[in-house]
Amino acid sequence: MCLGNFHFSDNRFAAVRPAYRNRKPKRLVDVDGVLWIAGAPGQGAGALLDELRGKGMPFCLLTNDCSVSKAERHETLTKAGLVMRADQLVTAGEVTGEWLKETATYAIIYLGAPGALPDIAQGLSIREGAPVDAVVVGDLFSHYDRCLLDKAAKAVDDGASLVAMQHNARWSDGKQLHVDNGFWVAGLEYVTGRQALVMGKPSQHAYMAAVARLGQMRQDQTRIAFVSDDIAADLKGAKNVGLTTIYFGATQSLPTWVDYTVHDYRALSSLLINHGYD
Repeated sequence: MCLGNFHFSDNRFAAVRPAYRNRKPKRLVDVDGVLWIAGAPGQGAGALLDELRGKGMPFCLLTNDCSVSKAERHETLTKAGLVMRADQLVTAGEVTGEWLKETATYAIIYLGAPGALPDIAQGLSIREGAPVDAVVVGDLFSHYDRCLLDKAAKAVDDGASLVAMQHNARWSDGKQLHVDNGFWVAGLEYVTGRQALVMGKPSQHAYMAAVARLGQMRQDQTRIAFVSDDIAADLKGAKNVGLTTIYFGATQSLPTWVDYTVHDYRALSSLLINHGYD
């Protein structure tokens, strides 16, 4: 079915849950590839957030970026015109830090960017060797340390949990694909024979952290729409936890489970503001 500049399959929208009919739908929006394109805000992205905020529409941004802290990413986005409160941004590092606290993890080996460490380090002992409770893997591309990697693998061999801030193979900046942090995680999984526990998208940990930020009741998650340009990882993960999925990007053949398709900010704004994902 076609509606304006966006499309959706209407087979699962026929029945409206009366108990939730008058509640405002809520929105989760991916950052890189949707609002942030090749190192700068997309033309119209700031206006989209301004319109959502002006209409009183609850929203939260969700990113797998673990190269810097949440505070630094929030400052960068806000200064560039993507205005939001700090609690409206959820990062993979933040999700990882919350999980480490919930599981009473005390000591870790950290393989990643120093800039992202503040989001996970509070109350933890950061060590360069065993004994530790977990090995946490983030963005290691500019901070590779062979000696520390060897110690991390040994710690996992000895029983430490292997925790990945995210595990994607590639990510798009809206213009081109880049090798992602899964490169490092898959290597450690291979040499240790252990599967990593993933925190960022497409893990449910990431979506549930953002859903909790919105204050949404879990039994009505179809009232939350998730927008991304990443079909195989981000949108599939959102679908797996029951969210309505919106693909933002160039026209292409899409899986039938993708609920909506939009190609520009004008169409995205219309969809997010005028439709309730019943």
